[in-house]
Amino acid sequence: MYWLVGKKPGDLTSIQRYSSTYPLNLTYGMIDVGASDAAYTDASYIRLKNASFSWQIPNGWKKSAHFQSCRLYLQGQNLLTITSYKGLDPETKNSTSLSPLRVWTFGFQIGF
Repeated sequence: MYWLVGKKPGDLTSIQRYSSTYPLNLTYGMIDVGASDAAYTDASYIRLKNASFSWQIPNGWKKSAHFQSCRLYLQGQNLLTITSYKGLDPETKNSTSLSPLRVWTFGFQIGF
């Protein structure tokens, strides 16, 4: 990628010129650098994506409540991410999209 530095023929450089304003060519330059090999970073991560815990109610409790079956459960998604990545999410590597949300689900299932 080369930026036009001056108005003279042959004024090309691989380093963008400093500007105190925000011209359109500066915006294009930032987009191009982000999509090029000039923007390397360590995006390694460890993620706990899903976990589920379930507990069956003891038979004595089920009989006294007149249930055929009874189960309590807890489920979680995107619970933990360990990374040194400076952006929002190392999996998507995009600052314009939302990181995966942490979701907890608790419930019970009863059979009569």
